[in-house]
Amino acid sequence: MASRNLIRFEALREREYRTTGTDVIEQGDHVVIVSGKARPASTQTDATGANAAARLVVAQDKVADIYGGIALQAKESTKTPNIRVGVDVVAEYELNTALTADKDVGEKVEIHGTDDGTTTTPKNQVISLGTVNPIGLLAKPATNGDTTVTVHFVGVAVRAIPVAD
Repeated sequence: MASRNLIRFEALREREYRTTGTDVIEQGDHVVIVSGKARPASTQTDATGANAAARLVVAQDKVADIYGGIALQAKESTKTPNIRVGVDVVAEYELNTALTADKDVGEKVEIHGTDDGTTTTPKNQVISLGTVNPIGLLAKPATNGDTTVTVHFVGVAVRAIPVAD
């Protein structure tokens, strides 16, 4: 998928992360933080589940546990620059399917994925509604039939802010 600026309001907070030399990251991709490096969410595949639904849950869990945020810059596969990641962002993303009912602010969203019969691969720029492994919450109401939603995403870097005693 091509780089897209999906930020609808602003990146409220951002961090800079190192990258690997093999990953391609497009602007707007969901990224995870693995060993201190930003990687596309699609690197968190699962082939252990008994069926597509089970594999999707495992892949979603992997992403949710190390979710970094949204890539604010693109990265080529042959380069290893530091990139900026929006770790607290309100952005618009595509849903895996059109909504079948109205949804309110605060509904949870998860990363979505595709399954080839043996492996589920998370999609870097597609989400689904779900409460098991959320990576964000709807930031504005969505209407029956909508195929895109505005979501507040928060990465692991800012989920729990350290408190000094």
